[in-house]
Amino acid sequence: MHGRNKLPVIVGGTNYYIESLLWKVLLDTGKNEESGDGGDGAQKRELKLKKLDGAELHKRLVEVDPEMAAMLHPNDKRKLVRSLQVHEQTGVPHSRWLEEQRGQEGGNGLGGPLRYPDPCIFWLQADMDALDRRLDARVDEMLSAGLIEELRDFHVRYNQQRVQDDSQDYQHGIFQSIGFKEFHDFLTAPESSTKEEKDTLRDKGIEALKIATKRYARKQNKWVKNRFLKSKYPSTTSCSMCSCVFVLHSPVL
Repeated sequence: MHGRNKLPVIVGGTNYYIESLLWKVLLDTGKNEESGDGGDGAQKRELKLKKLDGAELHKRLVEVDPEMAAMLHPNDKRKLVRSLQVHEQTGVPHSRWLEEQRGQEGGNGLGGPLRYPDPCIFWLQADMDALDRRLDARVDEMLSAGLIEELRDFHVRYNQQRVQDDSQDYQHGIFQSIGFKEFHDFLTAPESSTKEEKDTLRDKGIEALKIATKRYARKQNKWVKNRFLKSKYPSTTSCSMCSCVFVLHSPVL
């Protein structure tokens, strides 16, 4: 689009996607993860690592990258696996790659510099009380649209056996999504449970979903402030007509 002298306008989307589009935060080691393995070697090694518990993963990371290990909790298996993979594929500690990236001109503790010059970011803020009411209403709308039935179906198809095998940790893939693990007690309630007991567990799950949703909204707000508003060259301006904040990233401002 820049080559056609057009101005790209990106609206909405996950913050992490926006960040990776605007900033150099994705790790580019210059290595092909599938080279020499017939295309599936890296995936097999990843699956092998995922079978290990967090304590063992953390122990292995301490041996090859103590600096990164010091920043990660043994329960954070996903990040532990990622750091071990980076070292395995490149022979260089993950922490060193990140240090090099953040040390580039325009980089900071959150990642590398901007990919494109002078982006303008509009961020619509909401009063927290109003936002909480909207988030609660959205959960209620999801329930009215059949959320409980969808959860039951998904549990029977993809989760019930995992629970029976004691192999479910709600830390990977879709299982870590907000809106599923909150209903674990309800979905796994014994058949002998009374309607009153099931209703209590259902209400408990609904309340947990609303709390988790609002907590995540606050986490997103904090992330935006730390990433978009505290970068090296920000100029932040508030609109006098609404709650919109726009951030101009330019060293000339």
